[in-house]
Formats: sequence, C-alpha cells, structure tokens
Amino acid sequence: MSGVSGDQRRTIPRPSDAAGAAGVVLEEVVAVLDAAERALEQIADGTHGRCEVCGEVLAGAPGDTADAAVFVTRCGRHTGAAPG
Repeated sequence: MSGVSGDQRRTIPRPSDAAGAAGVVLEEVVAVLDAAERALEQIADGTHGRCEVCGEVLAGAPGDTADAAVFVTRCGRHTGAAPG
C-alpha cells in the first residue's frame, strides 16, 4: 500500500449502496414533480391556495414567494388527511 491508513482511505460505495441511494433520490424527485404538477393543475383551475379537503384559503397563498408554499395543498387541520 502507499502508506495511507484505513481511516484516510476514501470508501467507495458498493453498487448496491449506490443503487439504493439513487432510488431514494429518484423517489424524492418524482414526489416533487408530482407536487408541482398538482400545483399547476390547481393554478389552472383556480383552486391553488386553497385546502384540497375543505377549500379554506391557505395562509400566505396564492402568490406567496416562499418556494415550499407552492406545494402546500392542505390547511393545518387537514395536513395528513386523505383528500376529500
């Protein structure tokens, strides 16, 4: 060896680890794209900025400049509730 101790060597991920990590990232990307598509549909039909369960106007929406606000689809009461 070149005199590099075990602690100094870079660990190369095993293919199964890399595939698992890529799968997680892909799932996250798909979830963001799905949320963006739903937001665009809501903008098109005029319901963006309203709770998808009860229709209550969401705080700060529409037109909120916060990136995450675009993906908010439910009020505080209905977060985690099945769409009605």
